[in-house]
Amino acid sequence: MINNLNKIVIVFLLLIFLSISVVSAQENTSSEIGLNENATILEVEEKNDNAKVEINDDSAIASESEEEEINAVMNEDNLKGSGSTFTDLQKLIKKTDVNGTLILDKDYTYSDGDSEIVIDKSITIDGKNHVIDGKLATRILNITGDYVTLKNMKFINANNTQDNYGGAIYWNGDYGNIISCSFVNNHARHYGGAVSWSGTNGFLSRCSFVNNHAYDGGAVSWSGTNGHLSACSFVNNHATSGGAVYWNCKNAYLSASSFVNNHATSGGAVYWNCNNNGVLSACSFVNNHARHYGGAVSWNGANNILSGSSFVNNTANQFGGAVYWNGNNSFLTYCSFLNNHANEDGGAIICWWYSSGYLSTCSFINNTAKYRANAIYLCENNTNISECSFSIYRPKNTAVVKANNLIYYNNNSYQLITMMKMVIKFKVVG
Repeated sequence: MINNLNKIVIVFLLLIFLSISVVSAQENTSSEIGLNENATILEVEEKNDNAKVEINDDSAIASESEEEEINAVMNEDNLKGSGSTFTDLQKLIKKTDVNGTLILDKDYTYSDGDSEIVIDKSITIDGKNHVIDGKLATRILNITGDYVTLKNMKFINANNTQDNYGGAIYWNGDYGNIISCSFVNNHARHYGGAVSWSGTNGFLSRCSFVNNHAYDGGAVSWSGTNGHLSACSFVNNHATSGGAVYWNCKNAYLSASSFVNNHATSGGAVYWNCNNNGVLSACSFVNNHARHYGGAVSWNGANNILSGSSFVNNTANQFGGAVYWNGNNSFLTYCSFLNNHANEDGGAIICWWYSSGYLSTCSFINNTAKYRANAIYLCENNTNISECSFSIYRPKNTAVVKANNLIYYNNNSYQLITMMKMVIKFKVVG
């Protein structure tokens, strides 16, 4: 009888224990479900907030584009270099046959006792997106060989203290190529914070340049004949002349590239000093700044063409909010100018000091200058303007807007201004 009673008690206790376990498990499950539901709600709210962001104007679009450029290049992988040393990479290059290809399988970082890496023969290096880190101690590459190609490489933290040319790369060989590379935080004392190019027949394409600086050409300085730069992006580079690019040669071609938030004393994005057969085309310039003149571009060469490019929200503390033009017998065609500003003269363009030029098929919208010429300030000699349109925003409660404040020219007996097929538009704000 007692044994039976004990058995009943034991069974009863087991049932109680099992009941408690089930209840506890249900409580835990309910708690987990509640957390998941809250997380889901938070995720939906974040998506809704993002959906409310408006990017209707060009400046907002430019800001988003700039952020994408920076995030694409300045991520954790790009800002560190680990692995082998420059000495190790130099040994691999020496072992590679002439006209051979070296494929990198690791990062390379400057170490005490290393020196810059020299390439003196025809070779292709495929970096496979590995990082070459100068540790702010040296220039990375000195290229003297012809027919050298670099592709898919990341160059960071180079600092040339040895001479004046090229923070990351000094290119003195002919028929060279840089393809799909990125350059971040590189510095040079004088020419080309990232790249200084002296060789002839060079090609630089599909590269990105962020936070580089030098005296001339914050990212790139080019002095070699027959140079081609295309499909590149330049963000937050700075210099005294040419915040992103300084070009000083014959037969130069710069195309299909974007320039955002670069700044310099003159030529916030580009300082162009090429004579004969230079072409800058299909580029976009947004939010660039010059302390003196040429918020986006300072143009000083003769017999050149600037065409098919857009200029938005560029500024200069003195002249030419977007473009300062001083090129004789040069053409500026099929360009658009929106919301550019000069603190003195020429909200969009100040042009043709002691020279002649041709400006055609361009549009000017809401450009402003503190003193004279919201759109174009014409300076000297023979100028031809044709088939351009001008739109400005009339201030609230202002009865009259004078068209001659859009285009201003000095009253000079040597001046010959030819204007054809002009379209002037006004838009009331407020």
